Parts: sequence; C-alpha cells; structure tokens
Amino acid sequence: MRESGRFTRPLAIALVISLALNVFGASWYLTREATSNWTPQAQGSWITRVAQVLPEEDQQTVADIVAAHKPRMEELFIDMRDSTGDIWSAMARDPMNEDEVQAALAVVRAKQDLLHLELHDTLMDIGRELPLEARQTLEDHTSRWRGSQ
Repeated sequence: MRESGRFTRPLAIALVISLALNVFGASWYLTREATSNWTPQAQGSWITRVAQVLPEEDQQTVADIVAAHKPRMEELFIDMRDSTGDIWSAMARDPMNEDEVQAALAVVRAKQDLLHLELHDTLMDIGRELPLEARQTLEDHTSRWRGSQ
C-alpha cells in the first residue's frame, strides 16, 4: 500500500499542470476569437465565418451585433488572461502550494464563465435580429459541419 503512495503527489502535480495547460489553451483560443476583426470577412471569428453562408445583409447584421459585444469580450478576455499569470506564479514556487494553484484556477474559470456568458448574449442577440430563414440556414450549416467532425 505504501508503494502506491509515492506516486500520489507526482500524479497530483501532473494533473494540476495538465489543468493549467488546458486553461492556457482555452485562453489562447478565446484570445484569438475575442480579438479578431469582427467583419463578415474576418478570418479569426467563428461566428462571422459561420455567417458567411448568409445573404450579405444578414452577414452585416451578425457583424454589427458581434461588433457591439466586442469591447466587453475583449475586456473580459484581458482580465482572464491577466489572471492566468497567477496560475503560473503559484506553480513556480517550491514547494508548490496546491491550494493556491487551485484558487488561481478557480478565478480563471469564473472569468471564463463571464466571457462565455457574453458570447451567449451575443448569440441571443443574433437570434433575435436574424429572420427565421437565416437562423434555419445557420442551423443547417452548423449541423452539417458537426456531422463532418
């Protein structure tokens, strides 16, 4: 029984590092999405890329809605990114205080949730503004995309 105990601490440290890397990866992805140029032709925004299947007028509606939410998304992203540094700082101490790392991870998760809520508000506004036909086109397009994954 004592033998398996010697692996518990290294495994716990590896899991915390893995979680931190996942948070970093999500932060990188959200950075790219939150700071891209929000026009229908933008290459960095998945929302505007999806909207490219719509008529030009509806694409512009999507771009206008996303542009209205962009400042808040950028603000939330910057706040989240800055908090991610606290994870690395907590991990860089010897001995590493796992409670401090977990607390820093919890702060980043909470800030990610706020960013996701802003994204959800963006999608709701798009749903409110687009006509039924455009919403159905988006649903059809995204369901085909999900089916090919």
